[in-house]
Amino acid sequence: MSTKSIIKYVVFLTAVVTIAWLNAEVFRFSPQAVRDEILILGAWAPVMYIAACMLRPLILFPASIMSLAGGLAFGPAAGVIYILIGGTSGALLAYGLGRLLGKELFQTKIKGRMEIWRRKLEAEGFRATLLMRLLPVLNFDLVSYVCGLSRVRLSSYTAATVIGLLPGAIGYSFLGSGLLTGEWRYIVSAVSVFAALLIVVVILRKKGYENNINNVNGDLQ
Repeated sequence: MSTKSIIKYVVFLTAVVTIAWLNAEVFRFSPQAVRDEILILGAWAPVMYIAACMLRPLILFPASIMSLAGGLAFGPAAGVIYILIGGTSGALLAYGLGRLLGKELFQTKIKGRMEIWRRKLEAEGFRATLLMRLLPVLNFDLVSYVCGLSRVRLSSYTAATVIGLLPGAIGYSFLGSGLLTGEWRYIVSAVSVFAALLIVVVILRKKGYENNINNVNGDLQ
């Protein structure tokens, strides 16, 4: 990789870290504050919310805050739809940026464990992406960029992203509605969705993720 490319990546990473710090330490937006800003727009609120969700990965604004704000602003039904559309749009944007950034990176020779993981991710694009979307410990935007860098097929990535987003969209939408209205049925529904998601993640990790790790370890030997 050329010196110019290295400088480009250093500048990019510095900007990412700076924006993340500003979001966490300076701006400190809450779901309620985001909801208030959205509802000021009146009839344009859904359109602007989706646009904000699409651009959110560029400033590393927390996806959970945007999702919860969607539930607070639009209720349990429309909230799910807008969260899903906005989240998928943002994920596609981050995926595209990952591809652009990774074009030169993968023109260089990559060997060893990184190359094996890249091939595994490309070969099992849908399954691997879905698992990463469902795992709550993985950053949503990081998964998007990694999939773009690894050249996971767009169709597999999109399908896995929509399916992986759906439980969270439902959960956050109901939770936001419950916090706004004080209706316990929404809060209980949200907790039930997240509990079910946790069970699914545990099952997937045991059946899929651990097998993938064993396969990679076998390839390295």
